[in-house]
Amino acid sequence: MAAKPTYEELERSVQELERVEFERNRIREESLKRQMFLESVLYHAPDAIVTLDSEHRVIDWNPGAVNMFGYAPEETIGVRLDDLVARGEHHIEATGITRKVLFGQRVDAFETVRYRKDGTPLRVIAAGSPIMIDGTITGIVVIYTDITERVQSEERLRESEEKLRNIIEHSSNLFYSHTAEHELTYLSPQCREFLQCESEEAMIQWTRFATDNPINEIGFELTAEAIKTGKRQKPYELELIGKKGRKIIAEVRESPIVEDGKTVAIVGSLSDITDRKRAEEALRESELKYKTLTENSIAGIFIHQDDKYVYVNDKFAKMHGYNSDELLGMNHFDLIHMDQRDLIKKRAHKRLKGEQVSTQYEIKRLHKNGQVVWHEIMVSNPIMYAGKPAIMGHEIDITKRKLVEDELRESEEKYRLLFELESDVILLVRRDDDQILEVNNAGIELYGYTRDELLKMKNTDISAEPEETLKSIDEGRDKIPLRYHRKKDGTVFPVEISRSHFNWKGQATRISAIRDISDRIEAEKGKAEYEAQLRQMYKMEAIGTLAGGIAHDFNNILSIILGNTELAMDDVPEWNPAHSNMREIKKAGLRAKDVVRQLLSFSRKTEHERKPIRIAPLIKESVRFLRSSIPSSIEIRQNLSVQADAISGDPTQIHQVMINLCTNAAHAMEEEGGIMEISLTHVQLDESAVKQYQGLKPGPHVILSVSDTGSGIEPEIKDRLFDPYFTTKEVNKGTGMGLAVVHGIVKNHGGEISIESEPGKGTAVHVLFPAVEALEKEITVEAPEALPRGNERILLIDDESAIVKIGKQMLERLGYMCESKTSPVEAIELFQLDPTQFDLLITDMTMPHMNGKKLAEEILKIRPDIPIILCTGYSDKIDEEQTKEIGIRAYVMKPIVMVEIAKTIRQVLDGK
Repeated sequence: MAAKPTYEELERSVQELERVEFERNRIREESLKRQMFLESVLYHAPDAIVTLDSEHRVIDWNPGAVNMFGYAPEETIGVRLDDLVARGEHHIEATGITRKVLFGQRVDAFETVRYRKDGTPLRVIAAGSPIMIDGTITGIVVIYTDITERVQSEERLRESEEKLRNIIEHSSNLFYSHTAEHELTYLSPQCREFLQCESEEAMIQWTRFATDNPINEIGFELTAEAIKTGKRQKPYELELIGKKGRKIIAEVRESPIVEDGKTVAIVGSLSDITDRKRAEEALRESELKYKTLTENSIAGIFIHQDDKYVYVNDKFAKMHGYNSDELLGMNHFDLIHMDQRDLIKKRAHKRLKGEQVSTQYEIKRLHKNGQVVWHEIMVSNPIMYAGKPAIMGHEIDITKRKLVEDELRESEEKYRLLFELESDVILLVRRDDDQILEVNNAGIELYGYTRDELLKMKNTDISAEPEETLKSIDEGRDKIPLRYHRKKDGTVFPVEISRSHFNWKGQATRISAIRDISDRIEAEKGKAEYEAQLRQMYKMEAIGTLAGGIAHDFNNILSIILGNTELAMDDVPEWNPAHSNMREIKKAGLRAKDVVRQLLSFSRKTEHERKPIRIAPLIKESVRFLRSSIPSSIEIRQNLSVQADAISGDPTQIHQVMINLCTNAAHAMEEEGGIMEISLTHVQLDESAVKQYQGLKPGPHVILSVSDTGSGIEPEIKDRLFDPYFTTKEVNKGTGMGLAVVHGIVKNHGGEISIESEPGKGTAVHVLFPAVEALEKEITVEAPEALPRGNERILLIDDESAIVKIGKQMLERLGYMCESKTSPVEAIELFQLDPTQFDLLITDMTMPHMNGKKLAEEILKIRPDIPIILCTGYSDKIDEEQTKEIGIRAYVMKPIVMVEIAKTIRQVLDGK
């Protein structure tokens, strides 16, 4: 009779049944989730995805198909797909392809025509694949992608190019193109005829058609500048030798063609302006004679016809605060003060009628700025101008004679001060409201505004830091060694300001002398940047040393954590939930061990071992690691479903790339929140595709993309993003090494990195890694192997009592007899008592009073054949090569795990 099961056996049976049931439920839930995911993809896909049975009839018609073909699902179920969407020759083609797929042939994407319900043809890309269940074809899945709009766009482009070609070949202008070396590559038919150059003779230096006229040098310089900078230059004129040796003047308009940042060609057009230039020259000579008489006159001269100005000289315009073009067409009487307007108008009309009226008198006029000015005028009898009667007059400004003495005195003082400081910008500013009252020519030239524009502005309008400007005014500072101003084009530049105060026209006024000190600041900035880089270099060197120290202490802590965890795991059965918790602790400790190795790599600049790895699990792990440190206002989206994600890489360095990229993305959104998207794609780069990336070779690649919806990157700093020490973050929020480190890691992995960004719309970083063949099998947790054991006597030395304690337990658990010491001196004294009592010595490297290297040397003096293992958390005093030179048998990095120390002990003792 079978023995009655014990309570413990029954409990284990129940636990096993619960585990099986739990696993069954988990598999069922996972299957349901996958089904829901696939249904969601099918429903939301923009393409038409149609499932057919073995008789070609529709059994599933997704929303993409409804949108593309216009049939509702109920109109299609049970109907042959080819009868719905194919007609004529395309119906024959579609039927044949469907049969192929039903015979087990996969149909790759091809371009064809299908039809909407209303008969509208669609250009589509079609693909089909059989549905296999237990080795039997039960149906077909067909996918259509609508490319009608793309095809129409291509056709419109071809038509546009044809129109452009016809325009060029029938234009009266002459079109050409040449290389950066000035060799002609294209001449329009009119251009070939004009230059008497056949098309087969085109590869010649275009400059051979130019004369030695000095004006050509300007054109050559502008063309050279366009080639050098890649920027379009202003039109210019050339003198060329045309048909039958005739010299002509041509207006040239050119645009550079830039590829990969380098100008490869120039395209341009020529317009024959010879006749126009000759006419202009003749007119210029005629006008010059008259202009010499009028423009050099000390009087303002005008002609008005039908009460409107038809001619004014510059003097007359300036007397009224206008330029000549503003006055042409303006009513003559609008510039006369209301007090005299009617009187002067009556005189003019009488004069045109031939009546005798006064020809010389004083007139009260209105300046553009609203001020009243006094002129003395002399008017002629009517003259004929352009075939019609007109009146011509001469005026001189007599305002000064009318002003009171104090106004004259203030005016003289103002212009005297301006004269004394004319090399700098001089501003007269009203103290009550900071309104600019006057400015000299230096100010107009420096800021780029017209005089009228500046006189409508306030002092703070030209400042790039108006609050600081107002603060300095409130504090009454008259000497400002550094302030930043802004030009009309937006350029910000440093200035030095000196101020003084006086009364002008009864108003409290401030006069400011402003000097542009850009050159001086630039020189000082260059020196400061060098010193800052030097300080940063020393800081990074110090950080490297600090990293080593942190690694040493952290490895000791990890040794205690991992050692105790392994001993506890050995004591707790696997079915116990605590065993699972301790396994997670061990995994975290080993992960921390990798982080320490990364710190040591930073301080020692060691090489990293690369091996085939799947990158998707590493990304998921990195995101889990970062999630707690990223604000909840930032949503993280992952699209890592790509299957071919294997690369040759170092997991720790890939983890470091992810940490840097995700941290940068989070910083960009930390104030407003947003969305961080992380995705993996697999692409095949051909010869043309890799040209945009330096260092990449054609073939399969994995693209890791990290994007954010943050503030974006300004275009002017994009080229500096990978520079060491460059950062846009606040003080204490980055060293400027993040992207530089990422760039170095990616390059070392044979990859490439690119950045897309638009200010205000976010940033996307794309990292390309060369793909490798898919791993034969997934990396799985190996079953624990039997630990090698022994019964020898071991002397263990470490200055950390906790490490000694856990180490002793480990060694005894492995079967060894262990004696431990926390003092190297005590260890030597114990060893000297009987050097043969120990079979092995294990010592730490960094200890007070005597390090492990010195201890080993002393022990070997006593007994040269004693095996020694040196353990270290970090040391820049010794490496593996040096340990072998002094007779140490093995060199082990902390934290020490049981399997590693067990194998190392047997290798040393067994002489392997």
